[in-house]
Amino acid sequence: MKTQTKPFILALALMALLLNLFLSPALAADTPASLQWEALAPEVQQMLKPFAGRWDSFEPEKQQRLVTGARRWMKMTPEQRQEAKQKLQRWRKMKPEQRQRIRERMQKFRSLPPEDQERLRQARNRFKNLPQERKEELRDKWRNLSADEKKEFLLNLEERRAQ
Repeated sequence: MKTQTKPFILALALMALLLNLFLSPALAADTPASLQWEALAPEVQQMLKPFAGRWDSFEPEKQQRLVTGARRWMKMTPEQRQEAKQKLQRWRKMKPEQRQRIRERMQKFRSLPPEDQERLRQARNRFKNLPQERKEELRDKWRNLSADEKKEFLLNLEERRAQ
């Protein structure tokens, strides 16, 4: 019995080794490579200077997000930068529960089809361009609706959109 199990175990080990050899490059291709600090453009390094000492400890995904954010920041106008700073200050002042709700809403938004995302962006921009008094009026009206009234409003909105 021992002599029969030995070839079987060897065959399994060989198969595992071959699978590892063939699958490792494919799996590695899906994993982003770590970004070397020295390879970053000087202006990106300057923006990310506070992270320089810890850069190598970051996951490649985090490194990529930081680089993308730095590049986006450099393309912003001074007004856009000021607005981004204000949003970050508001974010930091929020309670963890509020932040979590926003993260969940963003995840839900990103799961929508692109045409629905665009429709919502346009609606947000229309709201953003309203006079402040009208915005407050609409917010108050929404807050004063009951849960059932809010559901009915949203259902009617969906029906109108479907037509």
